[in-house]
Amino acid sequence: MDADEFWRLIEQSGREASGKETRAAWLQDALEQRSAEDIIDFKSCLLSARRRVDTWLMWGAMRALFGFGSDDGFWYFHMWLVGLGREVFEQVARDPDALADVPEVQRLVAMEHRGPSWTNDDWPQFEILDYVADKAWERVTTHGRESFYDYLEARGHELFALPHPATRIGNWTTRKSRPEGCRGSTVTCASCTAAPRSQVMPLPLRSCGGAARSGRSFRKILEDAGLSGPQLRLIKDDR
Repeated sequence: MDADEFWRLIEQSGREASGKETRAAWLQDALEQRSAEDIIDFKSCLLSARRRVDTWLMWGAMRALFGFGSDDGFWYFHMWLVGLGREVFEQVARDPDALADVPEVQRLVAMEHRGPSWTNDDWPQFEILDYVADKAWERVTTHGRESFYDYLEARGHELFALPHPATRIGNWTTRKSRPEGCRGSTVTCASCTAAPRSQVMPLPLRSCGGAARSGRSFRKILEDAGLSGPQLRLIKDDR
C-alpha cells in the first residue's frame, strides 16, 4: 500500500460511513481484507502523516481556534486532521494558519460560540483512527501488537505515546521583545514575552492580535463567528 492508496481508504471511509466509530469500523474491516504487509503500510503512512503536523505551530493553531491544548487532545487532533482528507491535510500541514479557511473548522468555531454544543462526532479529535491498524493486525495475524510495533520501528518510526513536536519556534519561552504592531495575547506567539510553557503554546505570528498582516487570521474567523475583539477568549489584548 502506497500513500495514494492510504488516502483513498481514508477518504472512502468518510463517504461510506458516518460518524467516527462507524468510519473506524469500516477502515478496520477494509484492512482485515488485506495482507499483513498492507496493514503495516497503512499504519506507517498514518505515522508519517502525524509527524508532519506534530509541530508547535499546529499546537498553537489548535488551541487558538478550539480552546484546548492538552497533550492527548493534540495527539487525537492529529488523527482528526488526517480524517479531513488529503487535500485539506496537505494545506494545513504546509501552513497551520490555513486551518482558518477549512469549512469544517469554521463550522465548529461557529457552533462553539453560537451553539448547538458539539457532539462526540463533532469534536476535532479522532482517537480511534489511531487504533484501526493495530486491531486489524491482531485479527489478521497470529501475532500480538508488540511484533506489529517491532515492524514499524524497523521502518524507522519512533513510537510515541504523546505529542513530540518536531520543530521549535526560537527561544519562545524567554524572548522579551514583541514584533511591531503586536499587542500581546493570552496565548503568546513566538516573538512575544511568553508565559510558562505549562500554561500556553505558541501561536503562528499571523494569529497573534496585531501581528496579522495578510490573509485570513484566526482573529478574523472568530470575529466572523460573532465575537468582537475584546471578547476573544484566546486572542485578545491583555492590557
